[in-house]
Amino acid sequence: DSENVIPEVSINTGFESGTLDGWVYSGPVLPVVHCNASAPEGNCYAELSTAGTAPWTSPNTISRNDLTMANYGGCNNDNYKLTFWYKFTAGDYVPFNDNLRVNVLNENNVLLFTQSLDVATVGNYGSSNWISANVFLGQIPIGTSLSVKVSAVTTNVLDSALTSYGYVDGFKIVKV
Repeated sequence: DSENVIPEVSINTGFESGTLDGWVYSGPVLPVVHCNASAPEGNCYAELSTAGTAPWTSPNTISRNDLTMANYGGCNNDNYKLTFWYKFTAGDYVPFNDNLRVNVLNENNVLLFTQSLDVATVGNYGSSNWISANVFLGQIPIGTSLSVKVSAVTTNVLDSALTSYGYVDGFKIVKV
């Protein structure tokens, strides 16, 4: 029944194609896309590392500023959320507290979500599981659109000898 289908816009299409198309990245080491069974959604996810980064000064970043959902005739009362997955694997130990930070901002640069995972959180040489995030975006009035900006940043802390990894996947705007 088509009335029960929840429309969604997948905005991680670059990952599923095995590339970073549409994503902006910076830092000394480019992020990579892995395609295998460990992806929490689909087959591919992005990996950022702390490799090549000087302590605190040159993080590796992946971002996208054009994640938009338009309402071209739905219901004014529909609410939307951004969903995605993230994970951190520590290749270091405390006090070398490498980290992954994931941010979501609205089109006015208001912070809607931020989460950090680090060596102290997952343990020396530890790893988190994939974590599902749901960021409430609110209503999109008919004839308008809503845009969000997302970023993931890995930072090396106090040294650059060992490498830690951050992963992101499955960015989607969906009807609640």
